[in-house]
Amino acid sequence: MDVMIEIHSVSGQINIEVLRVQVEPSSEFGAMLWKVAVRTENLSGQHDEIYIMPTDYKRFLQELITLEQVRQGTASLTSASPEDLQLTFQSLDRSGHFMLEGQLGHYTYVGERLCIQKLIFAFDFDPSSLPQLVRQFSAFPELRL
Repeated sequence: MDVMIEIHSVSGQINIEVLRVQVEPSSEFGAMLWKVAVRTENLSGQHDEIYIMPTDYKRFLQELITLEQVRQGTASLTSASPEDLQLTFQSLDRSGHFMLEGQLGHYTYVGERLCIQKLIFAFDFDPSSLPQLVRQFSAFPELRL
């Protein structure tokens, strides 16, 4: 299963490639496996192995649906390992401006010291793309609300 979700703007882009959805009988077990690439005006980063828990994903999807309907508020998602990925879609004002902000991170060893590399990003996006984003993020029958 390879599903690509892309969010573009003049100042940034994020590509989320969903590599696997594995859900056990209980939604508390199993995970989605994502590969995420982020590019902003001057920075870029990629993480090839990010795990998303189904319960967190369903909560995020419900928040995204609500955000698309009322055009106010936020929809946030954090990966199973919180340093790997954080995404927040949010309305900025009543004029209809929206932004996506987040963090992509990866642990690495420098000698014997465990360090984290982070890319913190933010960019605007066109709110008319919200219905398409909801459809793309809803594309997994294994994780129906």
